[in-house]
Amino acid sequence: MTERHEHLGQLVTDATAQLSAASPWLVVSTSPAHPASAEFNAASGTDIQRWVGRQVADWPAPIPLGGEHPDVRTDRLTFAPPRQPGRTANSYYYEFHSDGSALGGLQVGTLQNSPPAGEPVWAVGEGAVAWITIAMLRLNAAFARHVSALGEAAVEVTVVCPVGPSPTAPIQV
Repeated sequence: MTERHEHLGQLVTDATAQLSAASPWLVVSTSPAHPASAEFNAASGTDIQRWVGRQVADWPAPIPLGGEHPDVRTDRLTFAPPRQPGRTANSYYYEFHSDGSALGGLQVGTLQNSPPAGEPVWAVGEGAVAWITIAMLRLNAAFARHVSALGEAAVEVTVVCPVGPSPTAPIQV
């Protein structure tokens, strides 16, 4: 299982470069103990796109995951909205890997002044963290099952702080 945990760490490290520095990201990644051996192509990308759309249709918040065609590589499918200047609300990033691993990230929090200190903090609602984590875990598990990666999985849930030219602010839940 140590190998799976190392794989999770690498997934998060690799994906961090793709995440916008506009706000913190809640990142949920999973790696099955018994990997699958799927291979992706344009047709399977379209199939997974439709499958993802059905999976997220009942999420309690409108996240258009699967609304766009994925970036297809033989080892992974990546879903992300087109980059638009100033867009921070509901920005997401999702990777589905051929071994059944998955990594999902959603921008969370709003920059506001902390009541006690008056300093800026990223305010993240605990309810949002809970439902986002559960929704992404369910999607990741469903994907593993979809590509026949059955059994236990290693899971990592983390908040990735924004890295950019502006000073960093602490995260407050």
